Amino acid sequence: ENDENSLTIGTQAYLFNLDWLVTEEELFEHLKKFAKVVQVSLLKDRAGLSRGSAIAEFTSPEETLKAIKYGHDTLLRRRKIGIREDRDASDAVKFNLPPGFYQNKERTKNIERADGNNVYGLTAFVSSLRLNVTSEQLFNHLSQYAEVVHVQLL
Repeated sequence: ENDENSLTIGTQAYLFNLDWLVTEEELFEHLKKFAKVVQVSLLKDRAGLSRGSAIAEFTSPEETLKAIKYGHDTLLRRRKIGIREDRDASDAVKFNLPPGFYQNKERTKNIERADGNNVYGLTAFVSSLRLNVTSEQLFNHLSQYAEVVHVQLL
């Protein structure tokens, strides 16, 4: 039974903080060190340029958890990449991802990261902000779409 501190996860993960020149093949090779990968798709803009993020599909929710636990904060092209559960399947339509990317609806709960901390899906990473955006502006903007407790600019 799920409680408010539980997380459900499928077979897809969202990868972020990627070098803009990284290829899908490089990502695939990197991720297979940690889990059984089916495919990787870079998210690109209309011009076909990388957005610095990707969606990866794994063979099972357990493999997705392995990728998150062991692959998050690992170095690829001298950058620490981030890996988290993919919470927005609507991105499949928005970014023209391959058919079938979100068909597997199997779920499991609670991610325990390699550092021993549990991740409950309550944190969002926002990238590509203007340099002059304040935490108050970001808080107000995000509050239009969800309940926001705290915003921290890095």
